[in-house]
Amino acid sequence: MVIFRNRKIEEYRPDAVVNFYEMVTGVAFRTYRFDKKLNVQLISIAHQYMLLNPKYKTTSEQDIKYYFLRMITKVTCQCSSKILALSFRDMPGSIEKNLVVVPPLLRQEVFENEPSDGDYIHGYMINTGYYEEVLDWHTKNPHIPLRFFWDKKDADEVTVIDENLILYRIDDDLFLKSMAGSMAYSTTSGFESVCEALYYKKPILMIPVHVEQEFNAYDASLSGAGISSTKFKLNKLLNFIPHYRPDENFRDWVHQAEERFIREICGTN
Repeated sequence: MVIFRNRKIEEYRPDAVVNFYEMVTGVAFRTYRFDKKLNVQLISIAHQYMLLNPKYKTTSEQDIKYYFLRMITKVTCQCSSKILALSFRDMPGSIEKNLVVVPPLLRQEVFENEPSDGDYIHGYMINTGYYEEVLDWHTKNPHIPLRFFWDKKDADEVTVIDENLILYRIDDDLFLKSMAGSMAYSTTSGFESVCEALYYKKPILMIPVHVEQEFNAYDASLSGAGISSTKFKLNKLLNFIPHYRPDENFRDWVHQAEERFIREICGTN
């Protein structure tokens, strides 16, 4: 993979390479120094780069937890002429580290749905192992409508357990429509879908399954997006809904993305 990538960079000699948190690209630039040999600029883009921002503060306990994540993150952006840290909110970057804070990049389909206040919890399960948790909660709370999406490959497009528990095989358009019409969202804390829920002003219950998602959940909570849990304890989400105060600046922040990215990427050379 590294050799193939290197050959392509040497063949095309681009003005810049945009790297979305790929360790291989960071290693390639560090090893072969395309920035010096071919004057190719490396632009690195990811939410995790917020951890490299000196102005972004975490607790001492979190610093230990995020130690290895920071190490990996540094490897991915070696030799970068600019580091674009995707963020839930605007804040200063770092000139010394070539780091700029930018809005999240949301897919165009997000803007095509008008949010409304539904009566169901929208959810996403990254694997079928969480189904038992959701089913157990539903059995104890059968009156709360749930619409969950999952990645089970052999599942039907729609699996109706009963009128208040419906499972959908993942479908991007249907997923966004369901989120836009829900009363709240329960997820395993992927950055993009958390941003989408923030855009639709939906309170979120975040269940991280690895350290990157733990960071997503922590950072999202700083913007008031929702709360975290180790399991799909949807009672916590229901209790949080009355206290949810959406970030009224988030939509405006997202709408600045195109202009900011054009300015930062085109102004690199």
